[in-house]
Amino acid sequence: MNKQDFQKYPNDSTRIIDLTCKDLGVYIDGIIAVRINEFAKTLALLSNNGDLLSRKQTAELLQMTLPTLRKWTKKGVIKSTGIPGSSRVYYKREKVELALKERLGDVRK
Repeated sequence: MNKQDFQKYPNDSTRIIDLTCKDLGVYIDGIIAVRINEFAKTLALLSNNGDLLSRKQTAELLQMTLPTLRKWTKKGVIKSTGIPGSSRVYYKREKVELALKERLGDVRK
């Protein structure tokens, strides 16, 4: 088995009984390479659309607790961005600032 074999059958669910350590290593390397490429492409796409903030950075910027930030996200006040295959949540700085301006506008009225 080589990397080309892996690329032909990336989702093959067939059980492999006779497998050398080298073949297993190549197979695992192929899986890791595909996942890293997907992650890198997604991260590049997201970062090109503005600065990304973590949940903690966003909460600090808005001077609120993480549970409050989660409530705002659930209510749709602020839209979060995720990375496929990851449980991490990010916020685009421009959208956070826009939501803050809109919220301040509501308070001042």
